[in-house]
Amino acid sequence: MQQIFRDVKSKRINAALELCDKNIRYPIAAVFRVGLERRSLPMERLEKILEQDGNNQIEKLEKFLGALASIISIEPLLGFLGTIVGLIRAFMSWEKAGANVTVNALAGGIYQAMITTAAGLTVAIPLYLFYNYFINRIKHVSNSLNNHVIQLVELLSETKELEKKEAKA
Repeated sequence: MQQIFRDVKSKRINAALELCDKNIRYPIAAVFRVGLERRSLPMERLEKILEQDGNNQIEKLEKFLGALASIISIEPLLGFLGTIVGLIRAFMSWEKAGANVTVNALAGGIYQAMITTAAGLTVAIPLYLFYNYFINRIKHVSNSLNNHVIQLVELLSETKELEKKEAKA
């Protein structure tokens, strides 16, 4: 970003665009490219375009978070469903055995209940940590993008003003 700012200050727009192209997979480079390509637009219009493009870039980052959140939410529920099914199985065994119930008769259902609960939580807990990590990274990228886009717009505005003064002189 700093190199792009230096290139813009030095009126090396093509160098700045080249740098954006080399790093286009990063949201900030993609947004900067749009800003540099449309730098001749009125600043208010450019700000709106950059805001929209920035939102689109953040939306791309958030693309799979909904699916991840669904898995995190559903997985423990599936584990609990397995717990209920296992306990039903254990109680059905108890009902069949009546007064002659043994630990072996109940063990299969209880074992199923414990395994499904553990499996659900084993999947959900690490995914929840990843989800929070991704949310925090996206928040950081969004804030950084917003701050740097403001700097770019200010720099382009200053550059425009200097060009106008130079043209008058």
